[in-house]
Amino acid sequence: MAGHSLRDSSLLIGQNLIGGNWVDSASGKRFDVYDPATNEVIGSCPESIAQDAEQAIDAASAAMPHWRNLTGRERSNILRRWYDLVKENCDDLATLISWENGKASGDAVGEVNFSASFLEWFSEEAARVYGDVIPHSARGFRVAVVKEPVGVCGLIT
Repeated sequence: MAGHSLRDSSLLIGQNLIGGNWVDSASGKRFDVYDPATNEVIGSCPESIAQDAEQAIDAASAAMPHWRNLTGRERSNILRRWYDLVKENCDDLATLISWENGKASGDAVGEVNFSASFLEWFSEEAARVYGDVIPHSARGFRVAVVKEPVGVCGLIT
């Protein structure tokens, strides 16, 4: 990777994070990632398959009871720390985006900051675990809405 450098090289990891551990894909296969400006290999990634997604969902499901039992403030602090880490590493994360897809540096910084804004918003909302009381269609009844973590979902981007 001549000409490529990060302040924190530990940000470039070519594995899946499942259950708190960095692991290779169940397929055992990898694919190279190229810098579109130079056609140079900048790294490689696991060729993940459905089994990897299922393992990640299983690991997240196993962690869910602990997450559900944290207070809103504790969940807020964890998400805020994630936001802080993204902001602290903004330049390196933007560099990785630029290397991977050729995006201009300024645009890549904007993408990192935009992504971080969601972490910031959700970190603030996590502390607001109060619910609502709303009218019922039948006289004399009310509906209580309780906000709490309900489960895990798998997303592919």
